[in-house]
Order: sequence, then structure tokens, then C-alpha cells
Amino acid sequence: MLLYPLLLLPLQAPAADMQSYDWTVDVLVGMRAYDENEWAPVDEQLALGLLATWRLSDSNWRLEMGLSTSSDDATLTNGIDLLDLEANFFEATLGVRYVFELETAEMEPYISFGASWQDAEIKASLNGGPDESEDDQSFGLLLGGGLAFPFAERWRAGFDLRAVAGTDLEYGGVETNADYGQFSAFIGVAW
Repeated sequence: MLLYPLLLLPLQAPAADMQSYDWTVDVLVGMRAYDENEWAPVDEQLALGLLATWRLSDSNWRLEMGLSTSSDDATLTNGIDLLDLEANFFEATLGVRYVFELETAEMEPYISFGASWQDAEIKASLNGGPDESEDDQSFGLLLGGGLAFPFAERWRAGFDLRAVAGTDLEYGGVETNADYGQFSAFIGVAW
């Protein structure tokens, strides 16, 4: 229902100049990989996100804001006991994006950098017992880039690659991190 107004936008030929819009909103779906040594067997997670940009004055620089979530679960056994694990992450990002100008409007390459704030929750249940849960939050540094392709007036699709580093979490006295790499495909609208 939330995306219904976007479906009313015209599906016509791509605009002549992709640089001429002020706002973009993209819906991302991808895979996020946390450090295997820290997070296995829940280190590879499906990620869903919303990413918005706003052009700063009349330049190639844009303010970039994002919200995303990722999660995974797994069951471990030693032949006697079952341990159910679940890892859930929520992330908010804020940064800047530089959009490169090309001779044609057929694609829009960009790089972005900024800050990430993550809330990470771990749940565990032994032999179907009650869930034990712990969560922690951390800030980190974000670096990313991608390509956007117009396919109709105001509509775009593309790929986004990003990484977060410098996070610091603690669960039960054990220090870990929420650093990750992520590859996503997206579809969005520009106006």
C-alpha cells in the first residue's frame, strides 16, 4: 500500500538528463555478509532496505539517508541438544553521495560514504526452551558505490555495493563487531 502512489508515475521513455532530479528513493534487496569468524552460522543474511538521496544545491553531491534490516537463523546440534540461533540487525545510515557526470544519461555511477548505526540482537534457545536474547548498538563507517539505470521516466534500477567497518559490540562479556559487506539490487523513483 505504501508504494501504491509510486505505481501511478508514468512509465515513459527515460528522461534526457538523469542529473536533473532532486530526490531519489530506492528499495534494495540483497545479501549481507558479516565476519564468518564472528557470526557463523548466521553470517550470511538477506538484507532489505530503503535508501533516499537529496541533491545539495545544483551539484553532483547528494545527502544519502537509509534504513535497512537483515536477519538469519540456524539450528546447531551435537547429536543430543538442539540450539536455535537467530541474529537480527537494524541499521540507519547517513552520508553523502557523489554522482559522476557522464556524456550520456544511460547510467549513473556513484560513490558514497558516511556513518552507520546498527542495533544487533542475538536470540538463542536450547532444546525448544525459552528464548534468551541480548542486543547491543554500535556506530561504524560506511563506504559504498553503485550504478543506476533509468528504464522509464522517473523510474530507475541498479546495483549497490557497500561495506561498514569500525563497529564494536559486546554480548555476555565477549567483544565482536557488526562489520559487513553487502551487494544489493534496487528499483526506485526519481523526481
